[in-house]
Amino acid sequence: MHDEDTILLESDIVFDEKIIIDILANSSKNLAVVAKFSSWMDGTVTVLDRQDTITDFIPKSLFDWTKIEHYYKTVNIFKFTKEFLSLCYLPFMEAYIKTMGRNEFYENVLGVVNHIENVRIKAHKLDEEKWYEIDCPQDLYIAETIFLGEKHKLERYQKSYGGYWRYDRLKDFCYLYKLN
Repeated sequence: MHDEDTILLESDIVFDEKIIIDILANSSKNLAVVAKFSSWMDGTVTVLDRQDTITDFIPKSLFDWTKIEHYYKTVNIFKFTKEFLSLCYLPFMEAYIKTMGRNEFYENVLGVVNHIENVRIKAHKLDEEKWYEIDCPQDLYIAETIFLGEKHKLERYQKSYGGYWRYDRLKDFCYLYKLN
């Protein structure tokens, strides 16, 4: 990471390859891929200014449901220059590990580094691009459904029993109630 520009991505996400093509073509030096926050998302979120510069990384522990209209979820795909990594991020990561231990999220370091005056991480906002983080068998099922062709999605939805709220852009008008 000291020697070359780096694309950092987590191994538990699936995504449209267009996302990588787009961030490589993006002129911003340091970039985080983000998606507008939805209720099914979990983990670190960001806040952006009007120029799509990330002004804050907010860990799960500081999440505030009253501010969700301002949140963008990190998709866990980043583009960093070797200069940013070697002169800023990696030294801060080393200090953070010494202080906080090894069982912390790397995005916490981005939150600290982001407050340094000359460091700017831009957001690459997703719109219709598909992505999903897979942490359990249910997530795998949902990710498979998201990446199906439109013809097969309805069949897959109909085989599901609830959990529709985890599908972005799918409205579930079911109202559950108990009969007396």
